[in-house]
Amino acid sequence: MAYTLTPSSKFLVKGIEPNLTPMVLGSFHANFTASFDFLGRWFKGDEKTTTESAFGVGPWDMLGRDPQKLKSFNEAMASDSQMINMALRDSKSVFKGLESIVDVGGGTGSNNLSYVGGSMFESIPSADVVLLKWILHNWDDENAMKILNNCKEAISKKGGGKVIIIDAVIKEKEDEHEMTEVKLLFDIMMMSNFNGKERTEEEWKKLLVSAGFKHHKIAPLFGFRSIIEAYP
Repeated sequence: MAYTLTPSSKFLVKGIEPNLTPMVLGSFHANFTASFDFLGRWFKGDEKTTTESAFGVGPWDMLGRDPQKLKSFNEAMASDSQMINMALRDSKSVFKGLESIVDVGGGTGSNNLSYVGGSMFESIPSADVVLLKWILHNWDDENAMKILNNCKEAISKKGGGKVIIIDAVIKEKEDEHEMTEVKLLFDIMMMSNFNGKERTEEEWKKLLVSAGFKHHKIAPLFGFRSIIEAYP
């Protein structure tokens, strides 16, 4: 009997680039998975997240208090970005003619960039494009609206531009059953761990229109995620 790696498992082999090992370890960190033991208490109680039910603090405070946990989280997001970069090679037209981009909540980042400190709930540096990769699903509609309003203001200063959102779009009637399961699993994770949510196409439309965006388009990107381009 012979054994071989599946296409997916090859991305977990040490020395292979891109490598998703940090993503797997970071996403299923013991503190996040342990919080699921408190789902019952969270569901019946007043805490906004299961991490509050389990550890007494919200997810961002939990990460901020432990440098090692934060390092693991940032490495997970960076490894995920490697995969997204590969997918975006087939979407070069999305960035055509654009001179500047702000990656909101970009973590540690990599390659040809400048770091700008601040809160996305207060202001965002002006640019031709504002990128939100796996950001808005961490937040409820009220907070997501605040972020989008600041994004719209940031691109308006440059006289146009757009906001690029990389996130899941739930399409139960169109997706295969297994894909819908993945998206709904992440919906549960976002809702319980972060008080966030994955959104349907209609929910994205409502959110973007409410934030003042006049036009948007959605296209599948990679795995269970889509790329959303929103224009003021």
